[in-house]
Parts: sequence; C-alpha cells; structure tokens
Amino acid sequence: MVPFTVPDPVRAFLRDATGRTIVRDPNGNVLGFFAPVKPEEPLPNGQAPRLIDKRLNGEPGDECVQRVLRQPAEPVQLCDEAGNVIGYFAPVPPDRAEFVAGAFPPPDPTKEGEDPLADLRADFDMAAIEREMASNDKWYTLAEVYEHILSITPEPYWRGYLQAQIDRLKERDRCATQ
Repeated sequence: MVPFTVPDPVRAFLRDATGRTIVRDPNGNVLGFFAPVKPEEPLPNGQAPRLIDKRLNGEPGDECVQRVLRQPAEPVQLCDEAGNVIGYFAPVPPDRAEFVAGAFPPPDPTKEGEDPLADLRADFDMAAIEREMASNDKWYTLAEVYEHILSITPEPYWRGYLQAQIDRLKERDRCATQ
C-alpha cells in the first residue's frame, strides 16, 4: 500500500474518526472510506463498532480536504509529515460512485441519535423471546448441533465437512480454556 502524506486540514478532519468512517463531500457523495490506525475496540457483544458517516460541510479548509482525498486512485496509507501512519483511505472510483451511493445512502438528519435497529426490534416481541429463553432449560453448543446433524446425515461429503467443523469448534473451545 502506498504511503500518502496529508496536510494538517485533512488530519484535523479525520482526527475525531474513532472507527471506520464514510467520508462524504458537501453534496453527500461518498469520497471514500477511512479506517484509523487505532480503531475502536469491538463492542462487548462482539459486534464491530458502527460505521461513522462524516460529511465535509463547506467550512474553510474543507476544499483542501476534498481536493486531497480525491487524489488517490487506489487505497493508500495516510501519513503525517513525519511518515507516521494515521490511517488508511480507500477512495471510491468514479465508475462505482453510483453503486456506492445506493449502498450507503446519506443518514436521515431527522433520525440522528435514534436506534438504527428500532424498526427491526419492533418486528419482534422481545418480552416473549426473553420469556422463552428463560423457560428453556437445555441449551446446545454449535458443536453439539453439528454432531446431531452428523448422526442423521448419510452423504460422505457432508459427513466429512461436519466432522471437520466439529473438530475445529472443539479445538477452538479447548484453546479458550487453557
């Protein structure tokens, strides 16, 4: 990956990006994706941090940031003048801009601060799910589920695949307890 030295306005713009970031121009078009060298740690439940959406808003210095971030034609390491890597930037090629715009629409400002999964959660009765989870005494590990499927699978190819998965899971679990 090619090192790409960026001036102070670009570093200042990206400084508060604590995780993977979508960088947009003032019109909302995606310029590229930025990942800092030291991203946020995964959330306690194992999920990755949310993708941050950061838009240039036409303030003084934003024109410089936009001009600099439009220069690379391929992913680059963003560095300061001393050569220290501050992060990685993947520009969006012009021929993919329409696809990226569809995949990453600008956030709705009226929903800022709302739970992005609220609509999904509304489809489920969480209290009923919690009651069901509390009433179920027996839980099975993934290895146990695979072993059951293995016991009823006649095809040699799938039996070999399932056994390999079981062995991998047991090795992972064995390593976690040592």
